[in-house]
Amino acid sequence: IYGLYPRSEIWRANIVFAGFFTLIAWLAIPRLPFKHWVAVFALVGFPVIAYVRRSESMILVIAANLAATGASTRLDLSPWQGSRVREALWGCAFPDASSRWFVYLPAYGFYWWMVGDQDS
Repeated sequence: IYGLYPRSEIWRANIVFAGFFTLIAWLAIPRLPFKHWVAVFALVGFPVIAYVRRSESMILVIAANLAATGASTRLDLSPWQGSRVREALWGCAFPDASSRWFVYLPAYGFYWWMVGDQDS
């Protein structure tokens, strides 16, 4: 599940998984209150999933929009501040990495970005 994710950062993935399963459990248990607000948060506050995959030669940032509407979000790419960012499948250039990197994801859309100066 973690791949090459650094051990010191695994807590981040655990929090996202715990939050997701907490939302699902809350909606599945009939007696719990505030289902309407939990459902709204699940659709508005949790529609985009983003993660980083690393190898010795490549850094990939992957983001997916799980909502039926487009979503704008900011990703923290500060570990690679100023690095070149390209779309992985077609090589289209995106703005350089920054701490408040802005991206728009269409409904049910996804992107794979390569970060750094990979040539292939």
